[in-house]
Amino acid sequence: MANMLTWRPPTPKLEGEALRILGRHVSEEKFRFLLVVSILVCLAPMFLGLRLWNDIPDMIITGIINITTGEDDSMPRWGAVFLLPGMILLMDIILHVQFWLFQKKQELPPAQIRLAGRWGAPLVTLLLCGTVTLRSSGHRDLVQSVLLVFVAGLALVILGGHFMDCPRTARFALRFGAAEKREDAWKAIHRFGAYAFSAAGLIVIYSAIVLPGASPLAFLALVPIAALLVYALRYN
Repeated sequence: MANMLTWRPPTPKLEGEALRILGRHVSEEKFRFLLVVSILVCLAPMFLGLRLWNDIPDMIITGIINITTGEDDSMPRWGAVFLLPGMILLMDIILHVQFWLFQKKQELPPAQIRLAGRWGAPLVTLLLCGTVTLRSSGHRDLVQSVLLVFVAGLALVILGGHFMDCPRTARFALRFGAAEKREDAWKAIHRFGAYAFSAAGLIVIYSAIVLPGASPLAFLALVPIAALLVYALRYN
């Protein structure tokens, strides 16, 4: 019994398998792809702030009380528009690089990095910075609709990242006829699908910036999806 309870350090093979199961093992192409797409998502609140710049007061009351002075920790307009999302953007880049470095070493990242994941920072910046910008600019009525559009767009982006090297055993996959029969078709269609769904997600997110709210411009996301269907026909 004592031998059965003895802890043994995981072998490199076991750690590599754990990385695969956790969805952390990515190719260099996918690493670059996810990094670029996540940066574009994290930049969205900055463009929203620029879009509503004239509606945002010079100083924003955050409602957070400084425990030292007892006063409200107000934030300048530039801080809400650039500094806050910029800090989260930096965290996003660091997380992606950390995942890549730990993968190169065939080691599991620390728990806090795994908890944040590759999409934690984009989600936080869309929800937090989007809310701060809309509320401070006097568009409280748009908070719910804009955030829903942001989340829907991010879901499409995440799905696109999943398709980049989608395995045949995946629950969510593009199961066109040719893709099911030919390995080259499976890889090519899913690679194209990664770009198509990510582009669709970015269109949805940025549509809510051009026309804040449930923008009709979001329907332009159907264009890359239609392009994917046309591309898949090449292999049939």
